[in-house]
Amino acid sequence: MDKNINKFIYDRHSNIICSLNGSRVKEFKFHNKMLTLKVDSLYQYVNNEEVEHEGEVCFKDCDLRLCSVLIFNKTLGKGHFIGDAVSLEGFMDVHKNCEFEIITEGYFGNSTTYSGWLWEEGKNPVSTIMYIWNSGNMEYFIMSESMRDEFLEKEFDFSKAIKNPYIKELKKQVTIKISPTVIDYFKEEAVETGIPYQTLINLYLTECVREKRKLDISWK
Repeated sequence: MDKNINKFIYDRHSNIICSLNGSRVKEFKFHNKMLTLKVDSLYQYVNNEEVEHEGEVCFKDCDLRLCSVLIFNKTLGKGHFIGDAVSLEGFMDVHKNCEFEIITEGYFGNSTTYSGWLWEEGKNPVSTIMYIWNSGNMEYFIMSESMRDEFLEKEFDFSKAIKNPYIKELKKQVTIKISPTVIDYFKEEAVETGIPYQTLINLYLTECVREKRKLDISWK
């Protein structure tokens, strides 16, 4: 294995090593009974801080016959909805140009469940639930920063690059403490709207900035 790639093994008898909450699956691969999810983000807690990596998640000894996907016609919330159940193999073939954004993840026994949104260019996202079954370990492969930078330098010519004028608009990951009542409120809103509560918090704070709202912090 490349020394610039860190490998972590989850044997289902220990705590989850990395979280995929908020990750986007860019590609699905299946070879020699191993299902591989190439994701843009893997989140790991190091020294009480959340660290974001790029890498892959591999499910060893995966049985595609026991894997399936539910694809709905909208993002779930209020109102009626319909959906289709398809095999994971069929999903990988038909939706190979789509991205699957993972919002929640669940692990029990040999089963893994990911729920989130399926993104297809030019269309609104739709809710999707993915069920994966494998009898082997889960393995996380994390690409080091040096390897990522080397890959980018080989693949792209940055000699005439200009600074991204929209860099200030990019999201920055921070760790903050939020009151449980605040989280509960936005989670209730998330159920009604079908939008993740983290996204709702960000949208509300963005609106505060745009409208230059001032907090009333006077003590009574």
